[in-house]
Amino acid sequence: MLGPSDAGDRSQNTTLDIVRVRGRYRVGKPLGSGAFGTFILRSPRDIQIHIGSVYLGKDIKTEREVALKFEVAQDPSSKLAHEYSIYQAISGLPRIPKVYWYGKEGPYRVIVLDHLGSSFEEMARMSMLDTNAIFTHAI
Repeated sequence: MLGPSDAGDRSQNTTLDIVRVRGRYRVGKPLGSGAFGTFILRSPRDIQIHIGSVYLGKDIKTEREVALKFEVAQDPSSKLAHEYSIYQAISGLPRIPKVYWYGKEGPYRVIVLDHLGSSFEEMARMSMLDTNAIFTHAI
């Protein structure tokens, strides 16, 4: 169930009250935010979501942990759609998370992908990724 926040700009600041995405992926605790978003946790049931928030989730069919990235669908320049197209281009490379689903859930665009435990930025900084190969595939 989704509900608007009581304060702030409703297009960018909405209470996330989604318990499942696509009926299969259970939404868990906030992990952080992407390069273009933030979140505010007031209580476990009152989470303020901004563009680019990332949550831990679980695939209820396989019990596998996943990461769920949310973006408000009203944003005309979807950064999440662009990110999805990049994931499609580089899928199959080592340490690149598998994307399980991308689409619209309520007022959000959502990507469901493997939860690797590290952000792309952290892995690149630790030289765990071949960034030259990734950008070559993405172009």
